[in-house]
Amino acid sequence: MGYLSAGWTEHFDRYFFNRHSPKGALSAPDDRSGIHVWTGRELGATIMQRGLHDWVMERLA
Repeated sequence: MGYLSAGWTEHFDRYFFNRHSPKGALSAPDDRSGIHVWTGRELGATIMQRGLHDWVMERLA
């Protein structure tokens, strides 16, 4: 993850990497609790649970 190695993590407490259909497996480092990787079904479920479906659809239009 280029952002993590570029020193960005000192500016924020949490990072979210969202990718619906990544090529290959993505995962957060085990020793970094503030880094979250959401892909596929987990990303879709989070969007629906948070009521963001309409917001996402508007931006994709």
